[in-house]
Amino acid sequence: MQRTRNVKRHLWTSRPWRKSVAGHSYLRADGYITRIEAGSAAWRFEVRAIGATEICRCGDGFRSVEAARLAAFDAITDLLLKQAGRPASL
Repeated sequence: MQRTRNVKRHLWTSRPWRKSVAGHSYLRADGYITRIEAGSAAWRFEVRAIGATEICRCGDGFRSVEAARLAAFDAITDLLLKQAGRPASL
């Protein structure tokens, strides 16, 4: 699984992200919806399961949209590893 995730991570920022009506970037992948938005001083991400209203993971304080997207990808990877019963990455 880890090799596949590494390849996917490399391509993650170049995937075609959609724009919501509110102007946020979002992407559906691996059973989750990732939303990226610009805050007043930094970028942030939110990850939630498709069909869920509760946010699973979030993070802020990223200097670029790419950094926020990669952090979101890593959060999804940790969620998938947890579902598979494997220890999360550091």
